Amino acid sequence: LSSLDFKLLGTFVADVKENSFAVIQSESGIQKLYRQGEYVVEGQIKVEHIYKDKVVLNNQGNLEILALPQPSNIFSPPPRQLDFNNRNSG
Repeated sequence: LSSLDFKLLGTFVADVKENSFAVIQSESGIQKLYRQGEYVVEGQIKVEHIYKDKVVLNNQGNLEILALPQPSNIFSPPPRQLDFNNRNSG
């Protein structure tokens, strides 16, 4: 995984790789669209490959993976099961 202070926000993978893109947020919070081969940091960090869940960045010869955040469990735990056999009469 990447040690860079970037965040992958989304990807679009096309049949023709030149049409694929990734949305990356910089350490300053700026979000920008990048295509394969474009530099995230000019002359230093380049987008090598774009996949549906990650991008591979070339950081001056070192390949680093920037992955989409894993979805958190947005559902709360299931409710307790009701015991209809043990109802209080009221």
